[in-house]
Amino acid sequence: MDQGLAAVMVGLFTAVGGIIVALIQRNRKENRDDHAIVSQQIAHVFRSLTRVEDLMHGHIRWHKEAQREQTQRGDQGAGGDLTA
Repeated sequence: MDQGLAAVMVGLFTAVGGIIVALIQRNRKENRDDHAIVSQQIAHVFRSLTRVEDLMHGHIRWHKEAQREQTQRGDQGAGGDLTA
């Protein structure tokens, strides 16, 4: 193989290698960006679920307190105990 052809082959391999590396780097950046977006969305969902959970606990607590007050007053209704 003469030196001219070897130089062309080396240049070709270098160019192809550079293109491949550039594509890989671009995909890695896109992956990082996508990961950041997904992480933010997961954090938002977590905050929303935590808020809903707090609201549900408060609502259940309200029902328990109302039931306790009703039991303490003896307001079981004219029919007596309905569990029998």
